[in-house]
Amino acid sequence: MKGYLIAAMLILTFSVLTFAADDTLPFKITTKRTDDRVRVKSQNNKVVFNIRNPTGISNSTAERTTEQWPEKVVVQLRLKGGYFEMQLPKKFFEGNPESFKLEWIDFYRN
Repeated sequence: MKGYLIAAMLILTFSVLTFAADDTLPFKITTKRTDDRVRVKSQNNKVVFNIRNPTGISNSTAERTTEQWPEKVVVQLRLKGGYFEMQLPKKFFEGNPESFKLEWIDFYRN
């Protein structure tokens, strides 16, 4: 059973690439589920990751393909149980990490 779940997770993982205005690919986005959607808008040293997840539980990894992260990084989560928007703090990007991972659960589940 455990092997089956790992294989299923690998199959379900996929990447979505979104083009910036100049047709470069500034980020590689990997999501856990095939029905997760991530739209990336990048302009004027600001990037917005708009994440849609119908199940309410998932995760996503954003990997930069440029030299630096933009000055402002905003995450919008559109989940089954609610909508959240947050600007990630600059301290989060100290040391210029190659990627970051977000995990979310929209409701407490018992």
